[in-house]
Amino acid sequence: MLSEKQVPKEFWSEATRWSVHIHDRSPTAAVEDMTPEEAWSGSKPKVEYFRVFGCIAYAHIPDQKRRNLDDKSKKCVFLGVSEESKAWRLYDPVTKTVVISKDVVFDEDKSWDWNQTGVKEKILDYGEEEQNTEERECNMACPPSTANLSPSGSSSSFASGGNSTLLSPVSSLPSPISSSRSIEREVVAGPRTRRTPGYLADYVTGEGEDEEESLSVMLLMMMIENDPVKFEEAVKDKVWREAMKNEIESIERNNTWELTILPAGFTPIGVKWMYKTKLNEDGKVDKHKVRLVA
Repeated sequence: MLSEKQVPKEFWSEATRWSVHIHDRSPTAAVEDMTPEEAWSGSKPKVEYFRVFGCIAYAHIPDQKRRNLDDKSKKCVFLGVSEESKAWRLYDPVTKTVVISKDVVFDEDKSWDWNQTGVKEKILDYGEEEQNTEERECNMACPPSTANLSPSGSSSSFASGGNSTLLSPVSSLPSPISSSRSIEREVVAGPRTRRTPGYLADYVTGEGEDEEESLSVMLLMMMIENDPVKFEEAVKDKVWREAMKNEIESIERNNTWELTILPAGFTPIGVKWMYKTKLNEDGKVDKHKVRLVA
């Protein structure tokens, strides 16, 4: 699988995962007249979604995440299916990130050229862009001192009462220099001060916080990022068990569903627990939110 599409060996684990996924849904001598997946789950698996490992996949970019002239899709490499949701698992070699997407178009005959150098664009935030624009305008309006720009390389000066006085760049300019000679400018720049971008004026950015507050915010963010994804992880924590209990009680209190017999020929829709740590306006934990969704 790796050699067919010339995928680097670093992706051996992804290839193994997709290979096992295919083998579990393919005929085998271990069980008769059924696949291992059917013997385990009792339902015949579907295989029409199988794709060639390592082929080119174009993941659709939602309208909210792009502008008018941006590409509508992102060129990625197919790695398999996601274990968390019914979506494709792709890899973006340019940004070196894993992409989970449901809206994908495949080109199974082509493969990624892993020898090419990805074009890395410099991401410039609006604050730096405004500051660089102001610096360029200032340089155009106020050029550097021309005291060291005389043709002979020495400072332009004149003697007045035994004192040497530098000529102002506005009142006196150096004589023209031929294009064949280079001009060396000595620009002494102080430390660059970064100002807060205008679009953050209405937000609290956290600048000026002491080290203890910054550490507490960092710990909270790490805790939010480590919110459980599966039920097996959440059930080990007393806080999430209590939150799930409250969710079930709310569902029963509101008569959200009614137990009934599933008609023949219909497939039930599964449910999934969603876990999220909510913070208040002070950045502290407000509550642990749990929802049971279809």
